[in-house]
Amino acid sequence: PTTMTPAQIAQTNAIKQQQIDVLRGFVRAEETKLASLHQQVEKHYDPPDTLYEQLQAQQRKVDGLKEKIAQAESEIANSANAEPGSPTALRRGSVQASNSSLMG
Repeated sequence: PTTMTPAQIAQTNAIKQQQIDVLRGFVRAEETKLASLHQQVEKHYDPPDTLYEQLQAQQRKVDGLKEKIAQAESEIANSANAEPGSPTALRRGSVQASNSSLMG
């Protein structure tokens, strides 16, 4: 595999970070739909099977989006763990600091 320069890694990570932010927005929207489906299920004494199917499908959608976010975050983390002594390894602390602020 070709070795990327620290600048290329930083650029790739910036793009991935934007994708993560977009995915987080999707997760919020899909979780809102999921909550709404949960409320519909709770309203019914005996919810129809189709409602349960919608609920499960929506849960899988949310889980899938969260999985994509975790994957992208781990790729960013791994790129920061390049070889020790490299400029990317030195920047790792600042990458983690910016990631933790997003979690709050």
